[in-house]
Amino acid sequence: MAVAVTGTPVAHSPTTTESPSTVSVTVPAGATKLIVCAGVSSSTLAPTVSGITWNTSSNLTQRGHVNNNNGVQGGTADIWTFDNPSAATANVVISYTGSAIRPACVIFCVTGAGAGISGSQATSTTTTSVSLSTPVNGLSVMMAFTDNESTVTLTVANSQSEQGQAKNTGATTSTKMAAATLAGTGSSITLSYTVSAGSPDIKLGVAIALAASGSAPTFRSRTTDDLGTRAGSRRTFFRDRHLWLPEPAFR
Repeated sequence: MAVAVTGTPVAHSPTTTESPSTVSVTVPAGATKLIVCAGVSSSTLAPTVSGITWNTSSNLTQRGHVNNNNGVQGGTADIWTFDNPSAATANVVISYTGSAIRPACVIFCVTGAGAGISGSQATSTTTTSVSLSTPVNGLSVMMAFTDNESTVTLTVANSQSEQGQAKNTGATTSTKMAAATLAGTGSSITLSYTVSAGSPDIKLGVAIALAASGSAPTFRSRTTDDLGTRAGSRRTFFRDRHLWLPEPAFR
């Protein structure tokens, strides 16, 4: 089963400073991952996303991150995920560090994704183009960020499917961000946004790769304590590529 977007993405575009951000999100039945693409700008030079929760107590994990400070202001682009969220309409709460925080975010869900991620990549902080390898039947998730939202246009490129754009208005340190997805090919692919109609001081891009469920199995190590003794004789085990296997019996 290929990884695919499910449900309706949510774009959160505040019109003033905000910390934290509280966003109502509906997670549909069958979703295997909740994804939050969060961008934040600030005049404090070092804004960060310090944590994200879903439905009060479920903590998301930071999967991709890039930031840049131009000497006057700072910007951060993050992608966070949570595996196997329960179907519900509840709040995503995004917390930040720094002051004069101007955030924006796009939130959506996917089906068919395995646990965690298979890779991540960030730009050199001067472009909104990112390349990374994504498994067949997997999905790449890319986020682009700029400041000066009132003059900037972000246009999705490279056959990506845009999941939403969001912005925070009202100041030079404003935020413009967008999120898009692209099906995996088993090799390196490039995800990008074209920045036009403005001269942003900061341009950021970050992407993660999701593998389809079952495409990258993991194994739990086994020991004699797991199996105990059998018929009064103890078995021993040896490790072979992450899996503990029975040692051949010699008589």
